[in-house]
Amino acid sequence: MWAVQVAMIKGLEVGYKKVNLSHLQFVDDTLIFMTADVGYLQQVKKILLSFQSFLGLAVNYNKLGLIVMGKED
Repeated sequence: MWAVQVAMIKGLEVGYKKVNLSHLQFVDDTLIFMTADVGYLQQVKKILLSFQSFLGLAVNYNKLGLIVMGKED
């Protein structure tokens, strides 16, 4: 994901080899993995809005979910 390459967001390091995981894409679904940070979340929102503008497609915000792990309230 180019957003990781330009440091807009930071993916997660997984496994003993610490592979950087930022996203998984399926036919019509995308999972985004990132460090739990409000700033990164705001960047993802900007990326999704840009996606809608450039491609003329719509993000279904009713299907959008957010799961935070390893953080307190």
